[in-house]
Amino acid sequence: MLIYFLKVVLLSGLFYSIYYFLLSREKSFKFNRFYLLGTLLLSYLIPFIKIPVEGQKRVVVGELVEVANFNQAAANINPTALTQSSSVDYLLIFYAIITLILVLKFVFNLYSILRIKGNLVVFKGIRLLKAHQKIPPFSFLNTMYLNKDDFKSLDDKIWIHEKCHIQQKHSIDILLIELFICFSWFNPMLFLFRKKVTANHEFLADEDVLKQFPKQISGYQHLILNE
Repeated sequence: MLIYFLKVVLLSGLFYSIYYFLLSREKSFKFNRFYLLGTLLLSYLIPFIKIPVEGQKRVVVGELVEVANFNQAAANINPTALTQSSSVDYLLIFYAIITLILVLKFVFNLYSILRIKGNLVVFKGIRLLKAHQKIPPFSFLNTMYLNKDDFKSLDDKIWIHEKCHIQQKHSIDILLIELFICFSWFNPMLFLFRKKVTANHEFLADEDVLKQFPKQISGYQHLILNE
């Protein structure tokens, strides 16, 4: 298992390096999105692929070989091996504790979003929750959230921005990466992938806005900073 996770870290590091040096400066945001998610998945799948290699064939003759193998296995059992096994158990316990904490945090964050109270309406074909509490505009899955007092002065650019996140299902990407982090938090590349994926989501949403308001780049930048 340790070798598997080492391969995962090395592969994800390789794929991330390719993105960072070759793709991150390109404006092909849709391709970049699928590259980041696709290579992240491949990093976890490729180590399972075994390429058959023809090697020497071992011929077992009679019971003598079985007895010899049994004696050899018995000879290999020593206090050092037992100590190593015990240390592995401690590592598994440590892994389980950290994973449980992250899973609980993940569930709590989801609950924090779902418990936001407000009036749910459909506005221009999109589910919108006008929250009672003061929150900045954001979207999660198929719903946009914003403060009810901000709804009256909602700028069309912010609306288009969040609508893009909803229609392109960017929340699914984030949920997927967060689950990866919960169960393989020891892979430092995951945090770099998360940063690039979220940045790419913003580029995609900004691109959608600027297609409809190509002459308002400066104003849009100030609007985003204010929000």
